[in-house]
Amino acid sequence: VVSAWNQKFLDIERYAAGYRPGPAPRALAYIGMANYEACVAGMPEFNSQAFNYAGLSIPQASADQEYHWPAVVNASTAYLMRRFFPNNADEINALETQYRNKYLAETTQEVYDRSAAHGEAVAAAVWEWSKT
Repeated sequence: VVSAWNQKFLDIERYAAGYRPGPAPRALAYIGMANYEACVAGMPEFNSQAFNYAGLSIPQASADQEYHWPAVVNASTAYLMRRFFPNNADEINALETQYRNKYLAETTQEVYDRSAAHGEAVAAAVWEWSKT
């Protein structure tokens, strides 16, 4: 899912007027940050880095709940891609739906919904912080 989203980013950014040199790397940085922070709970050997960024408050995954981490990444990336590239919503929605359908076949609706909600919540927190 990360590779597919990175390819979609490159496809969209390639023709996005005014996105070089500054906005495109900024967008990648925030997408990467959100994905890492959204999934760090599923990587016990890693730690959140949010404490390094004043004012950034990341919603935490519930330790006693199951998550489908690829679904978390899909939702987080789609959320931010729609904000960074509002003129490409159809392409972004199509890729998000493709992976949503794939992940719904791999897990339960409940786990998928919780995972997607967590990914979006973290992405929303990063988006709001990015505006400061």
